[in-house]
Amino acid sequence: MSINQVSFTGIGAKGASFAKSYAETNKYTANKELQKEVEAYLPKPIQIINKMKSLVGEVPNIIINALGTGLIAPFFIKYNFLSKADDETRTYSALRQPISAVLAVVTQAGLLIPLNSLMDRMSNSGEFSTKYNKTGFQDTSHIEKLVKINHPELSKKQVSELAKNIQLEQLEPLINGVKKNNTIQYLCKGEKVSISEAEFSALLKDTVGDMHKHVTTNLKRYETEKLPKQIQRGEYLRTENAKVKPVLDSILEKIEKNPKPEDFTVWIKAQIKTLKANNADKELINIVDEISKRPDLKTIKNKTLDVIEKGAQFGKCKTKEEVVERISANINKAITKMNGDKNVIEEMQKIIEAAMKPNASVAEKAAATAKKLAQKAKTISQKDFVYDVVQKHIKNINGNVKGLKQMIGLGVSLAILPLTCSLLNYIYPKFMDLVFPELSKTKHSKEKDKLIKACDHSDKAKQEVSK
Repeated sequence: MSINQVSFTGIGAKGASFAKSYAETNKYTANKELQKEVEAYLPKPIQIINKMKSLVGEVPNIIINALGTGLIAPFFIKYNFLSKADDETRTYSALRQPISAVLAVVTQAGLLIPLNSLMDRMSNSGEFSTKYNKTGFQDTSHIEKLVKINHPELSKKQVSELAKNIQLEQLEPLINGVKKNNTIQYLCKGEKVSISEAEFSALLKDTVGDMHKHVTTNLKRYETEKLPKQIQRGEYLRTENAKVKPVLDSILEKIEKNPKPEDFTVWIKAQIKTLKANNADKELINIVDEISKRPDLKTIKNKTLDVIEKGAQFGKCKTKEEVVERISANINKAITKMNGDKNVIEEMQKIIEAAMKPNASVAEKAAATAKKLAQKAKTISQKDFVYDVVQKHIKNINGNVKGLKQMIGLGVSLAILPLTCSLLNYIYPKFMDLVFPELSKTKHSKEKDKLIKACDHSDKAKQEVSK
């Protein structure tokens, strides 16, 4: 649904009440929360890399390069023991780098930032082809701007919430288009737009490919990593549940008081510090730390109850062997289920590949519709194939626009490089004359001496030739 179709009548049926009923049950919102939850359990280096994804792009690259040029390069130029230049010359050259960095940011980033904003606006407004068209699922930042224009009386928080709800509402026609018409459809400038049959087939293939990668990765993890870690945790809960239970009960008591999320975060961090100060078991600290990293109070409560339940189950085991047996049975059951899912996914891949052949029959093409593939995918737990197809499309469009920005940004940066260099050559001598006159005077004097010596050598050479 295009933003232009939304009736802005304040935070009403299309606003807060809609948010409460729709956003809480919507898979898009749930998946965002799940993503945060999963990221919290990734190793620290991976978490850092994930956070650095926001630094990818031409403008961040320009800024990072400028920081290196302005802050790091001068040090190596000034103290380069391999250079034959004297100290004043090295200092003069080193001070050139910060000016070069500032000019790069001003000229290149100064052009790219408005250019990127223009491209985002054009993409969200349907000015590009379907490959770069975000009209079907617009950026919240774009929707917020339109909400502000239509509702200047709303607060910043209200604008943000309404924009999120409008964006979520745009998922419904996309999902319906896949179910009913076997394609991605949306309204662009009042007209219905569909991606091509070849693009949609590739989208189905990529979605099933992602499912296959996911189940294969999980199988490997269960077969190699899960058992040792779960045995360690299970044995600890069997033998030390008396230490664990009171700590978990205190977490539930705190949640029952309905604290503000930020207050609970401060409280649970203090609990972890206290456990460490009291030399508590490392496994107990790990349990509380894992719970604290859940994205909200609801998932924190669910995780706490889950650990309490496991503690009760493993507490009934008499020996470590019983713990191993119970965990092995659960893991083998999960592996059997995942192998079944893998077989279904591989069957779906074969159906799509058959339909994409140049000489595919009508029956083969008919078997590869999103609706029929979704029926097969129903046996896979926690899978909504049609929803995944739509999400894959949205991800592809975002990736295409990002790639287009990077290509245009690189072209702009290269095109403007001569101007940046010319400005540097013009500004830097004047800057040095003004800020560091003594150093500038010494540098200019040495350059003049070199020029005179070069002229003297040239005159002597001419005299020799004339003789």
